[in-house]
Amino acid sequence: MLAEDEGCPGAVSEFGDGMIQRPIGVFSEDFPPTSGGIAQWALGVAQQLCRHADPVFVYTKKKSVRGSEVHQDAPFHLVTMAGHDWKKYRSLYSTYYGWRFLSRYPRSTVIATTWGLAQGIVRFKTLYDFQLITIAHGLEVTRQIPVRMLHRMERTLSRSDLCVAVSRFTKDRILQRISIDPARIRVLPNGVDLNRFSPGTDTSELRKALGLRSDTKVLMTLARVVERKGHDTVIKSLPHILEAFPDTVYIIVGPGRDWVVRELKRLVADTGLERHVLFTGLVPDADLSRYYNLADVYIMVSRELESQGDTEGFGITFLEANACEKPVIGSRSGGIPDAVQDGITGFLVDPLDTREIADRVIQLFKNPELAQRLGRNGRRRIQEELTWEHVTHRLLRWMDDYANS
Repeated sequence: MLAEDEGCPGAVSEFGDGMIQRPIGVFSEDFPPTSGGIAQWALGVAQQLCRHADPVFVYTKKKSVRGSEVHQDAPFHLVTMAGHDWKKYRSLYSTYYGWRFLSRYPRSTVIATTWGLAQGIVRFKTLYDFQLITIAHGLEVTRQIPVRMLHRMERTLSRSDLCVAVSRFTKDRILQRISIDPARIRVLPNGVDLNRFSPGTDTSELRKALGLRSDTKVLMTLARVVERKGHDTVIKSLPHILEAFPDTVYIIVGPGRDWVVRELKRLVADTGLERHVLFTGLVPDADLSRYYNLADVYIMVSRELESQGDTEGFGITFLEANACEKPVIGSRSGGIPDAVQDGITGFLVDPLDTREIADRVIQLFKNPELAQRLGRNGRRRIQEELTWEHVTHRLLRWMDDYANS
């Protein structure tokens, strides 16, 4: 862990805006090596902030990083937050660590990656002259929660200087659930590290390790294996795909809930698809780009579980696959239409229509030139709009606008 009085090494503004004068604290329960969109957002933005501001601190759960040595060479200062039962005591912990940061840096900017963390920090608005930016991803604002929690969310977001939603869908859901001035919410999609995810990685050894032939068509989902992700719908579409491309394998990459994995394996067995579906479980972060490069088509047809308020707020894996120049297939659900440009970087489908899903996969398998064009379009879009540099630059602009308003 870096000492708290050290500055960010080599802090330079690539965009020519000069250095931000206020210290910045990024508060996020999830942080790599913990997986997920929130963790990737926190890391990507924190790394870029260090090129524009000094100092930058990241506060995250000790359990999330599994030891401070993981980020010992990082340009930001990592502070691990102790505590147990975060779901129950989240506000208490964020209050304590927020006070620790603000008592030392009363004129600063705090970025909270969820409103649950922000609610413990917002109470200091009357005590310290700091700017609070609250990020809204998806599930934390769409899930079914008690009325008292909705009131807390409304109070927290209304008192934040700015709320940033990762998709239009997430912004719309906030406006549907609570009373807040729409002008206080800006939409800013997730970003991608193009150095980490790139095309051309040699996958021959991985293909061999997985028992795949050189001409096997690979369909892949890389995500947590949970009910909403739509793995079951892809499995149900496989018989149609196999009629056109018999040597196709659907690879399900990622850890998951035990009962969901059991149900999926039962579905595979009941449909006689054991030779065509492969579960890898959790794979190391260092291997993710290789897995994306192995795929002919990346697919994730998430659906909304309305009774639970369980939705896909964005879908950062679509961008990671596009960064590897892979065509993607997503669903018309949640914030996915902000991640996938239909007909440009991939295709959008009905998350419950197995025939439409199969037809799009077959179309891409049959037309390699189309698949390559969509993949290249995806990487070009990221280069022009959605690197973490671009995301952070827009965030800094908004922070500056609100600070001067």
